[in-house]
Amino acid sequence: MLLFACIHKNTYTYTKDIAPILLENCTPCHQPDGAAPFSLINFNQVNRKKNTILEVTQSGLMPPWPADRNYTHFIGEKYLSEKNKRIIKEWIEIGAPEGNPSDLPKNTYLPIKSFIGEPDTTLWFDSIYIEGNSQDHFYIATLPIELPEKKYVRAMEFLPGKNNLVHHMNGRLLNYENGQKVSVSEGARLLDLEINEQEYINQFNQLKLANDDGSRPQQINSAVNYLPGSTGQIYPEGIGGFTINSKSILLADDIHFGPIPKGKWSHNKVHVFFSDFAPKRPINEVMMGTNGVSKIIPPLVIPPHQITSHTSFLEIPEDISVLTVNPHMHLLGKSFKSFAIDPSGDTIRLISIPKWDFRWQKFHLKSWKLATNHCQKYDSFATSLELNMDDYVVVTSFTHHPFYEHFVIEVPDNWIWARAFNVPLEEMMQIQKDAVMNGYSIGWAADVSEKGFSFRDGLAIVPEDESKLKSSGKDDKHFNNAGSKKEGTQFDTPGPEKTITQSMRQEAFDNYLTTDDHGMHFTGLVTDQNGSEYFIVKNSWGTDYNDCDGYFYASMPYVALKTINFMVHKDALPKDLRKKL
Repeated sequence: MLLFACIHKNTYTYTKDIAPILLENCTPCHQPDGAAPFSLINFNQVNRKKNTILEVTQSGLMPPWPADRNYTHFIGEKYLSEKNKRIIKEWIEIGAPEGNPSDLPKNTYLPIKSFIGEPDTTLWFDSIYIEGNSQDHFYIATLPIELPEKKYVRAMEFLPGKNNLVHHMNGRLLNYENGQKVSVSEGARLLDLEINEQEYINQFNQLKLANDDGSRPQQINSAVNYLPGSTGQIYPEGIGGFTINSKSILLADDIHFGPIPKGKWSHNKVHVFFSDFAPKRPINEVMMGTNGVSKIIPPLVIPPHQITSHTSFLEIPEDISVLTVNPHMHLLGKSFKSFAIDPSGDTIRLISIPKWDFRWQKFHLKSWKLATNHCQKYDSFATSLELNMDDYVVVTSFTHHPFYEHFVIEVPDNWIWARAFNVPLEEMMQIQKDAVMNGYSIGWAADVSEKGFSFRDGLAIVPEDESKLKSSGKDDKHFNNAGSKKEGTQFDTPGPEKTITQSMRQEAFDNYLTTDDHGMHFTGLVTDQNGSEYFIVKNSWGTDYNDCDGYFYASMPYVALKTINFMVHKDALPKDLRKKL
């Protein structure tokens, strides 16, 4: 019998093995004038930092790619393979030899001129002096642009200067039509955002951004943006881009400089890439959350020493292609996830960042197709009941949308983006009472994970003093503690309940104290010995853990506070409200 041993011999060197890895993954930032604090473009620099390199590469901290690669993949991902990690580790373990200079790649780094190509022209912002007081600084900066004629722009690329002080910048282009503005260069070039309101107004007016008649010029949002760790983007010919007039102003709206201990000048430029053709498929930015088109729920108020969760929803009215996803949070951010839900209910993963890092915020490039017109209809059950669902309406009551209009309720279970008609709270309650009294039943969606909800006792109430109510046990089958054992004197004898207002209802929804748990069925109305009214509610949890044959009684305060929405036949609505539909 012959035994053979295959022994791996470590002969790794900087010139042959390490430099190519650094060229691909590290030196785009670790180079002179790069975003990183030190360079790694030659052996001496790498050897001096080898212990740091070992730590950050083996831990996965570098190269920075916060997005979860198991959730979604993107174009241009920066990460080290396990093989490359092993090569770096073993090279350092044998003393980090330099190797034969003839093995060195032709380039150990590519100097940063542009991340997307040779620009057609380069424009410079006025230099900005940043004070060295270890504080953040926020400005609005303007860049007047005058061209011989109107042109098509494929892309703009912002590059921070040598000191690399910019954390992020959002650039809007103000386009002036012929004759609307004599001069685009007479206004001030800088506005300090850390001033009082009146001074801000005065300084903003000095920018002179309006047309000469005081009207607003055409505005192109996100003409150029910059985030730490991001690079410029240019799409295939015909996709994206915009028109730039012969007179325009690039507005660096909210340009943020990080804290530095010693004062420095910031010199920033913009590369412009022109096109001979108008874009066939224009692109548009949709901003969600703060200053965007969708609310943050609950409002982004974080109490001291607490971790909170917040969500934002957006209904897409037409088929679109998503090209980039650009998450943005600040230092208090912990994690971020974004996804879409198509009409059939399938989830389309967009991005997940399990561990948020304020220092690395990128434009994540990919292409998703989000369609709105491929919804499979499941109508056999309704057909068997001879129901025409067009005869039914969903009603709710919240103040974060206008009354007497339809809107999509921002709850996770509303995956088909169903719309509800919004009415004031008093009117919502009256519709339900009138409907039941006139022989119409109601489909009721509500929160049942409450101390005052006891399916076992057949009651859903909102006592004035909820401290008298206790829960014991757990019932995961029925939404956490919804079916668990509850104790309290008010489950035995009717007592006073809270008076529910519109603001109380809204606050509970905004703060996730009211959640979308369960769908049930109003079938009647009863009154207790004190004259208080309750809806008779048919539940779907069987009769084994309930003394009321599977029914329970929901008090008016509970329905007012905990209703997400309800469905009722349109004929049950008052005539004046039917007209508003």
